[in-house]
Amino acid sequence: MERKTLDIKRQMERGMAKFHKKVGEKFVIYFQAYTNTYGDPAYLERIWREALEEESVVGISIATRPDCLGIPGVSVAVKKAEMAAVENQSGNAETVISILGRLQKEYAESGKFIWIELGLQTMHEATAEYIRRGYLLSTYETAIQALADNHIPYITHVILGLPGETEDDMLATVRYVCGQQAKPFGIKLQLLHVLRGTDLCGDYEAGSFEVLSQDEYIELVIKCLEVIPEDIVIHRVTGDGPKIFSRAALVGEQTTGVKHPSPEDENRKKRTGYMGKIKKVLPIFLVFMRAPANVPNLRFTK
Repeated sequence: MERKTLDIKRQMERGMAKFHKKVGEKFVIYFQAYTNTYGDPAYLERIWREALEEESVVGISIATRPDCLGIPGVSVAVKKAEMAAVENQSGNAETVISILGRLQKEYAESGKFIWIELGLQTMHEATAEYIRRGYLLSTYETAIQALADNHIPYITHVILGLPGETEDDMLATVRYVCGQQAKPFGIKLQLLHVLRGTDLCGDYEAGSFEVLSQDEYIELVIKCLEVIPEDIVIHRVTGDGPKIFSRAALVGEQTTGVKHPSPEDENRKKRTGYMGKIKKVLPIFLVFMRAPANVPNLRFTK
């Protein structure tokens, strides 16, 4: 069934009306779900501009894949012919990455920004193949350099607790992300969610892997915080999946338990200078776009 969504302006109006009394008058618009640089470049520019033109919006954050930025040589192979046709129809042969660079420069003059969020999840190719990420690590490296060349800050999304990965493997991914020459503006840490109806859920129910306990996850996040440089913003340390579809996240706890530390966590605070220093977070509203049919179907999505 085709998913119906409100237009961008209406989504922003609803979100701002709901939250402005609680969080203030300035907002970041988050194009989150699915792949938000996949489509007609002219259409993408129009909806990004629509968000950026709103007076109370200070910037936009666009979640996508490294192979969906229109970078020569790294685009999703199955969409090349389709995108060529789209470009001919729209009369706009400009690539997504060049549009983003142009908009970033234009709106920086008025103090507004564009962030790109890339779903890397892991640096390990064996895990990437298992979850069907659909692109090589070299694609990520090419994408972040292209973003740096266009002066576009980027955030990298990492999943903790992927099947088969050890603590050392996960810390290696965090170090890899933070150690790039084209350094990220920020990083997001996300615990693994097992959703019903997915291939990953089948593997979980067959006993192929276990999810982390709450204590294991907290300890792992602390170790990640200890290796993330001070100049990289930590945008997330956990998150909730859709509860109606959730099969497993943390053993014995809902993920909300991670967000409300217990008294014994006071001892953990002494181990890192990063905890407790986040003073203010801009409210971010979600803007939905339809999922492209021919982007690889990840193991943990339906």
